[in-house]
Amino acid sequence: MILKSIVNFLLVSIIFFIDQLPAQTVNGLKGGSLYPASIGGNSLSINPANFWISKKSSFSIMLPLSLQLHNNSVSPNWLNTYLLSGQYMDNETVNSMLDEIPDSGLLLNGHGNIMLFGLSYKRLAIYVGGTVDVYGTIPKSLFETGFQGIEFERNIDLNNTQFGFQSYLPISFILSRNIGNNLYAGIGIKGLMGIGYFDMSGRGEILSQSDNLSGVGTLNLNYSLGEFNIVRDSLLSYSTEGKFSPGINGKGYAIDIGLTKVFSDSWTMGFTVQNIFGTINWNGESSYRQVLQFDVELFSDEFEEIGDYSDSQQDSLLEAIITEDNVYSIDNLKTIVPIKIELNNELEFGPKLLLFNSISYEAASDIISEFQFELSGGLRWLHHRRFPVTLGITHSSLWGLKWGGGVGIHLSHYHLDILFSQNGGFSNEAKGFSLNLINYIYF
Repeated sequence: MILKSIVNFLLVSIIFFIDQLPAQTVNGLKGGSLYPASIGGNSLSINPANFWISKKSSFSIMLPLSLQLHNNSVSPNWLNTYLLSGQYMDNETVNSMLDEIPDSGLLLNGHGNIMLFGLSYKRLAIYVGGTVDVYGTIPKSLFETGFQGIEFERNIDLNNTQFGFQSYLPISFILSRNIGNNLYAGIGIKGLMGIGYFDMSGRGEILSQSDNLSGVGTLNLNYSLGEFNIVRDSLLSYSTEGKFSPGINGKGYAIDIGLTKVFSDSWTMGFTVQNIFGTINWNGESSYRQVLQFDVELFSDEFEEIGDYSDSQQDSLLEAIITEDNVYSIDNLKTIVPIKIELNNELEFGPKLLLFNSISYEAASDIISEFQFELSGGLRWLHHRRFPVTLGITHSSLWGLKWGGGVGIHLSHYHLDILFSQNGGFSNEAKGFSLNLINYIYF
């Protein structure tokens, strides 16, 4: 019952995300916040060494209210100007809208993670969280076809079609210690409890010419969603069985390692590698693959005849076009939790100002097929020793520019930080945003 309640809480909170587990507090400048991560990366970023570094207390509790929400798609201004304006779109307006979509297609993504519970005591720490990643690409040619119709000699390119999501519960056990000369080390063994996985990818193209329509393509679906599965009733006719059942539908593990060096009271540097060997093996009893392939070539004179086809003739035509249409049960579905490498640096200038920066790399995965490289930096300023203000900026190789900031309350035994950022633009031109809430107490 407890596990089911945790899973249900994760699913309700599916778009929440934290980037990095809070380190122990030192003062109003250090500790309790996600310095570069507050406006930086989208993946769980934990340096296990930080559970020991600069401890002010032997025991701390991370409350289940630490989270980050992140998305990246299109700007509100793009939606309001074109799709939601309610006005007639002439050819010039349609062309302007399509010009803002990259040739590689429209990227859609969302990331969420929530800290369900965490605590540390001396050298040991444990945390339980929840993570979901959503990613998709809609080919530009589909928008062109939808708004401009089929044009002769123009391909409908399906090669960039992709959509997927992966959700899991990380349960991590961490050991950290001072190994001498102000150098701190930590290692975390992380169990990965898979909740759900879905991946759809397409490839191929369709070409319309003056005298014929031809094309080939393949659509692949891989998924593990508990009791839910798709049943093929007949050619291009499907029904569903069961429903997505919250529970442990896959299992895996990963390793996190980290080092933190305290050079002086004002200078700290950390290095971490997360998700080493990170994989999830999905339950063979609830994992399926669906394959749809087509190969079509129709001439102009056939189009006129198709309108007069009987039901049996239309079925025969479909059977000739669809070369494969099957659903398989698979017992070897394995997915990657991408490795991440991060180097961060923090430097204090007096009692009121801290500068921070980081460099991070995240490998490609089954959900996001491109690697990500980020540069991030910013400052934290103390107008009052209990109320820090944070500002920062990040550039991602995949998502572009990201900027943001926030405020915090740092009391003797309680830390709260709220940070907001936008990416891909400013105000209504931004294509996404992040919201961080970091909340914990210590004794």
